[in-house]
Amino acid sequence: MNFKTFLLASLMILIGTVSKASAATHLRVCTKTPSGSVNIRSGAGTNYRIVGEAYNGQNLFYSYEGMMSDDNAIPPKDRDGYYWVKVRDNRAGNDIGYMRADFLGCSPSNLQQWFVNNLRTR
Repeated sequence: MNFKTFLLASLMILIGTVSKASAATHLRVCTKTPSGSVNIRSGAGTNYRIVGEAYNGQNLFYSYEGMMSDDNAIPPKDRDGYYWVKVRDNRAGNDIGYMRADFLGCSPSNLQQWFVNNLRTR
């Protein structure tokens, strides 16, 4: 099984539904409080400007450079060790910005934890 197949199968089992046709996966935004929100930024890191907001319980589609085209792709990671993914509101829409992976996916695991457990580090 190649890395791309493993990644898709693992994501379906662990934390979400994968849409192979659109090359995008969606997960629910999870914050510490029921009325919480998360900043969406223009780039992969807190040093980029805020371009939007996502709310607890909202479903967002996410992707990262090379996710479907490069079996060895790893999403961008900031100096604090958080992975960042591009997010958008719907499958066909334009990317609206970047979000930290630890805010995507709820119990038992979020996307950040999946990346830490399954991807090689840069």
